[in-house]
Amino acid sequence: MARSPQQQDLAYWYVDFTIKLLRLAEQYFIECRYPETIDSAQDAIEFALKAIFEFAGQQYPQIHEISRRIPNLSNSFPGLTHEFSRAAILSSRWLGSTHAIPRYGQQRLGVAPRTLFPKREVRQALRDSREVYRLMMKCLTQIKRQFSRRVAILDGYVEGRRYREQPCSTAPYTNYSCNQWRQAFESILLPNGNQKYDISEIGAANINSRYPMIINPFGEAYPEKDVEKRPMFNRIKDYVWGGGIFVTAGGFAFFYAWDVTEGTETPISETRTLVPSSILWNRQTGQAIIQQMTSAIEFTGTLLWKELGALTTSDTQNQQGSFLMQVSQTRSDQRKAGNLASIGGSSDVQEFRALRSETRNLIPLLRGTRSGFGEVYPIAAIKYGQGYFLTNGMNLISTSEFEKSVFAADRFLNWTLR
Repeated sequence: MARSPQQQDLAYWYVDFTIKLLRLAEQYFIECRYPETIDSAQDAIEFALKAIFEFAGQQYPQIHEISRRIPNLSNSFPGLTHEFSRAAILSSRWLGSTHAIPRYGQQRLGVAPRTLFPKREVRQALRDSREVYRLMMKCLTQIKRQFSRRVAILDGYVEGRRYREQPCSTAPYTNYSCNQWRQAFESILLPNGNQKYDISEIGAANINSRYPMIINPFGEAYPEKDVEKRPMFNRIKDYVWGGGIFVTAGGFAFFYAWDVTEGTETPISETRTLVPSSILWNRQTGQAIIQQMTSAIEFTGTLLWKELGALTTSDTQNQQGSFLMQVSQTRSDQRKAGNLASIGGSSDVQEFRALRSETRNLIPLLRGTRSGFGEVYPIAAIKYGQGYFLTNGMNLISTSEFEKSVFAADRFLNWTLR
C-alpha cells in the first residue's frame, strides 16, 4: 500500500481528478465534442492508473507501460489480476504515441482533431475509461476496508476561519449539532471494543474521496461559496458520483445555501405561485369562480428535483409542517440499514419532506404512510453514479429520530462496503 501519508494524499487527489475527467468526457460526448471526449477519457485512464500505483506504493512508469508491474499490483490488490491485465491493454491503446492527437491533431500536416475520430471510436474511448475507472474504485474499496473507516462532518465553513468566512449558523429541521454527530459516531465500537470510526470535521472545500461518508449536520442548509454558481454543491455531486455517501440530516435537503462570505441563508430552490384552493361553477354565466387563492411551493424548482430527480412530501390543505407517523421496514430495508423502526425506543417519527416513490433511483430504508401521498420514506438513499445521497426527511427533534439517523448511516455504510 501507499508508503506515506503524502503518497496517500496524492492518490486520493488522483481519484478525485479522475472523477472530474470522466464526468467531463461524458459531458463532451453529449455535446458532440468528440476530440475533447477522447482527450478527457485518455487523461482519466492515465490518472486512474496513477491513483492505483500510488495506493500500491509504486512508481507509475513514465512511458505508460504497466504490463510488467501487474504482479506487484496484484500483490497489493488481490483478486484483480484479470482487471490489471485489461488495464494494461487499454493503457497501451490510448496512452501511446498517439496520446496527444485528440488535443493537437496533426499540427505539421494541418489536420484538425475533429476530422480524425468517428463516433464509434469515441464511444470506445468512453467505455475503456469507465472500465479503468471501475478498477480504480475496486482498489479504493479494498483500501477503505483495510484501514480505519473515515467519516467526515461538515463544520460549516468552506475554506476555513482564516479566510474570514462566517460559518453556517442555521440548521432548519434539526436540533443536533456537528459536535453531537461526532460524539454519536465516536461512541460506535467494534466487537473488540475499539472505536469504529476515525472522525474529522472538515470545510466543504475539503470534500474528497478519502472519506467513505460525509455528514452535513445543518438540516436543510449547506455551506456554499457562491450561491449563484454553487461550486460546493457541484463538489458534493462529484464526491457522491465517485462512490461517496453524503448524509443530509433533517428536512428538505439542499433547500438553503449558507453564504459563508455574507453570512446569510439563501433559499436557492424555492419558487412560489398562487393557485386556486377552491373553485365554484356559475351555471348562469358558465364561468368558474375562484373562491380562495393559496400560496404553494413548487418543489419541481428545487435542487433535489432538478439535479437528483427526487420528489418529497409537501404541505396540504389539511396538514402543514411535520407529520407524526409510525414507521416500518421490509426485510430488504433491514438488510441495508438494520432494524431501524424501534431504535431510540419509539416507532414514531416527525416526518418532514420525506422522499416519495416517484424519486429516481430510490432505495427505501424506513417507511411510513401519509394521506394524499401513500407510502413515503423518512430515511432513504438516492443512488447517484457510484455513490448515494442518504436523506433524513424528518424533523430531527427527538433522541429517537437522531438515533435512527445515526444507526442508519452506520449500517448503510457497512452494506455499501460489503
